[in-house]
Amino acid sequence: MDGFSPQGALLASASIDGIVRLWQVASGLCYCSLRIAGPAVGIAWHPARHHALYGRGAGVYMLTYLP
Repeated sequence: MDGFSPQGALLASASIDGIVRLWQVASGLCYCSLRIAGPAVGIAWHPARHHALYGRGAGVYMLTYLP
């Protein structure tokens, strides 16, 4: 499950292994990662802010990216 940031510079990925990762699109390198409490079923960026939302069985959660 992937989602590009509004500016297109970052790609957020969430997976069933319980890790959310931010990737730098230009270099293809992982910028940072965060272990979450369980598998994620989807991720998307807020279109106007530095927030990524991910979903899992217990609900929807918001992460804030501070550049």
